[in-house]
Amino acid sequence: MAADGWRSLSNSHQHFATVARRSRLIAERPPSAWLLIVVLFRTLWFAYTAAITKMVRRGREEGQ
Repeated sequence: MAADGWRSLSNSHQHFATVARRSRLIAERPPSAWLLIVVLFRTLWFAYTAAITKMVRRGREEGQ
C-alpha cells in the first residue's frame, strides 16, 4: 500500500521533472526566435520610416 503511494509520488516527481526540463528547453530556445522577430521588425520599421522620409522630402521639393 505504502509502496504504491511512493511509486505514484515518484512518477509524479519524474513527470514534473520532465515538464520542468521541457519548459527550460523552451525557455532557452526563444532568444533566437525573438532576435529574429526583433531584427525583422526593426528592418521593416527602418524601411517604413525611410519611405515616409523620402515621400515627405519629395513633397517638399515639389512644393517649392
